[in-house]
Amino acid sequence: MKAILSWMKLLLLLFLGIALALYLLQDQMIFLKPGIRAEQRRALANYSDQEYSLKVDGAILKGWLLEPQRSPADPVEDESIILYFGGNGEEVSNNIDFFLEHFNVPILLVNYRGY
Repeated sequence: MKAILSWMKLLLLLFLGIALALYLLQDQMIFLKPGIRAEQRRALANYSDQEYSLKVDGAILKGWLLEPQRSPADPVEDESIILYFGGNGEEVSNNIDFFLEHFNVPILLVNYRGY
């Protein structure tokens, strides 16, 4: 009987330890930190587009304005712009190649502000 109680105490301590660890680490597991890899930063250097930082309610939002390469003689038919906010843990710079391939309008990509 003592052996069973010892095992139950050990299992209870293990359970409480796991529960405490999950509680203390929940923000890191839910709210992923966006990051940009070194090769992505080097690829961004090849673009003539602009990196932006906006300060809103104390939070700094970072993003990129991508404008299609046009000659001065090309007429602009409309003033459309795509505004894209990335999701939780998404680094919007990962989407730059996709947007440049598929759209020929200015695009503002902005990282997710958070909760």
